[in-house]
This record gives sequence, structure tokens and C-alpha cells, in this order.
Amino acid sequence: MNYLKSIGRKILTPIFYLLYLLKNKSLNKDTKGKTLMNGISAVISMKDEEYTIEACIRSLYGFADQIICIDNGSSDKSIEIVEELQQEFSHLELVQMPGALLGDCRNEGLKRTKYNWHLRWDADMIAHTDGEHSFLHLKKKILQSDTPRTIQLPRINLNGDFYHATEGKISDQGEPILMRYTRDIVYKEYGKFDSIKVPFYYKQLKESTNYYLHCQGLKSDENLIHRFHYFTWRKYTNENPNFKLSKDEFIEKRNNYYFGTNDPLNVNYRYQRQNVLRFVRYDPESYIDYPSELKKLMKENNRFEIVYKDSKPFMRIDKSNKAMQDFKPNNDDLTWSVDVFIKKIEKETINQYLN
Repeated sequence: MNYLKSIGRKILTPIFYLLYLLKNKSLNKDTKGKTLMNGISAVISMKDEEYTIEACIRSLYGFADQIICIDNGSSDKSIEIVEELQQEFSHLELVQMPGALLGDCRNEGLKRTKYNWHLRWDADMIAHTDGEHSFLHLKKKILQSDTPRTIQLPRINLNGDFYHATEGKISDQGEPILMRYTRDIVYKEYGKFDSIKVPFYYKQLKESTNYYLHCQGLKSDENLIHRFHYFTWRKYTNENPNFKLSKDEFIEKRNNYYFGTNDPLNVNYRYQRQNVLRFVRYDPESYIDYPSELKKLMKENNRFEIVYKDSKPFMRIDKSNKAMQDFKPNNDDLTWSVDVFIKKIEKETINQYLN
């Protein structure tokens, strides 16, 4: 099947590209009809990302000519941080869309773009600004050609704190998050996540250089648990019209299924027990060093810490969570089984939430 798709793409791409050339003057404009400028518009999706958002935005300085930060209802200091940075960065925009779907947030960023390249970015991604992995090398390279294309960027994934990652998932091929902008591209939600949908005439390229670190697990306890439930809820909502549970109803049922309780502190303790199970130490020398902006954050606010027991990761501590600092696990917490949790992950289906 993949072979047939590859053959079909080789045959049809020149035809679609010819059609693009015939109408590119109308496609290479923003939504207001203005001709796109040569440069890069970065769209950052954000919700409760106060820990990394400043380092994230600063790491795009010099790379992005326009930064559009779409907030999806943050309750922490994320919005305040971006508003303060707006005084320093004139090309930084803040759009608040509380409660909107992630795909809708991404598409709002597309509507506001002014430049001919689009970067899909997240608030927990921090790019290199100097050295051989600098984002600026990539900018120079892509602006030399105006061919419609997507570029897949490999990534390094930190988890838990600055010094750990998930075994087997430290690095991956990433996604096509950098692309030539035309009015033909759009974001769609598929299952749990959103992805970019581009026309057939786009070339699909891959970069081999790692330009950034993905701090995927450096979030508050509350944020991590919410994401654990939210993306599965979105998947079920998108894939089955018979799934009628609200997000809050689903989280309540799913907490009982996995953790046997809805008490926030007990859920937090048990979630972190399973969360750290596959953590391993991140070795910069085996992959890439930390970006400069991330090093600054590490010195200023080392908020998260992985605690070891019997030489193995046992718990993730969020030092800003005072309630968990004072929390004393009860007997049910101590006897709660990570192995049973993993078995439930394997058995979970939408059917148990339909009735």
C-alpha cells in the first residue's frame, strides 16, 4: 500500500504543482489579501505553561519574524509572562481562546500569519540559538527557496525534570512542523491530536539536525494529569458519535478506573508513581547539549526533581506544589499497584464509557 501511494504521489505531484503555479498569486497571500512577506511566522499553543513559555519565546528570537501565542485558557501566570515579553518583543502577539479546541487554536494562528513560512510550535519546545544546532542555520537554508514543502524536524524529549527522559523515547523523528505557508493549508483533529493538512503539490522533507529540546514532561502535576485524560477524551469524542461524556464526567470515571479515587492529592501521588517508571537519565553527550535559554532556566528555577528509591526513579516532585510537599500517603496509596495500572492501560476501550 505504501509503495502504491509513493508511485501515485510521483505521478500526481507534478500535475498538482502545475496547478499551484497557475494560481500561486492568490495562494501566497494572508487572509486579508496582503502579499506574504519573506520570513517566518511561529504559532505557539499554550495552556498553563508558565515554567517554559519565556524560554520558549526567547529561543525563537532571530528565527521567527512574527510570534503568535494562542492561549487556551491558562489559569497560571502564562498570560502575564507573555504580556511582559510583549514590551520587549514588538513582533509578539497574544490571542486568548479559552476552551477552544487545539485545532481551532492552530487555525487561528494561520489566519494571523504575515510571512511565507509557518512554524507550528509548542510552549514546551526550546530551540538552540547558537552553535552548530542553532535554529538560525535552518532559517538561512529554508529562505533560499520558495518551493512549497513541509519539513519534519527531529526532536529530543525530556520528561519529569531537566535530567531525565523516557526510556526508548528520548529521540524521535518528530513531525512536519515547519512549512511553506499558502492559503491551502489547514489544521485538522485526528483522534487524540491535531495535524497539518497540506495540498498534494507540497514536497515532504526531513531534517537530520536536532534544533530543539521538547520539555514534554516539565509541567505542573495538575497539567500532566489533565493531559493524561484530555487527549483520550478528545480521541473518543472525535472517533465515536455515541460517546457523550463531558470532559469532567470522563475524568471522574477514568480516575476511578485507574486510581480508585478522585481525591486530587491521592490521584497525584499515584499518577507520579507510574509516571516515573521508565525514566532514565538524559546524557547530553550522547544526544545534544541543552539550549542556552534552557540552561538559564535550569540555573534560575530548578522546579522539578526525580526522587530515587533503591536506585530506581520513585517519584516526581513539583517544588511549587505545597500541598504535595506536605502530603502523607495512606495505606491505599502505598499498596496501589503500578503493574495493575499498566494492565488497565492495555485493556481500556471506549466501550466501558459508553454505558
